[in-house]
Amino acid sequence: MANNLPPPSAIAPVPDAVALLHVLGQPIGWNALRLIASAGPQSVNDVAAALGCAQVSASRHLDAMWKAGAVIGVTPPDGDGRKVFYAIPPGWLRETVAGKEVDYGVCVLRFP
Repeated sequence: MANNLPPPSAIAPVPDAVALLHVLGQPIGWNALRLIASAGPQSVNDVAAALGCAQVSASRHLDAMWKAGAVIGVTPPDGDGRKVFYAIPPGWLRETVAGKEVDYGVCVLRFP
């Protein structure tokens, strides 16, 4: 499978590796990242529904993930600027034979 991404050393690392590992050490944060990696950008409501958690809990975890640099906010597919969808930063997600990988510069997470 072709991989047009820059080599891992060319990807700028997340600004706060400790915050990244802390937020992804939480089940909601980890599962939200897995959902975003597999299904693409998601809204808070999408994450809450998929994970079976309260919207406020999903929102808190996604906000912490954003502050840690794990995800970014993007315009939703319908173009409604009042909503935010969460996505993995461009160039950090890649498809491999074994599944998907997210390269944060300080660590690589693999999702089979």
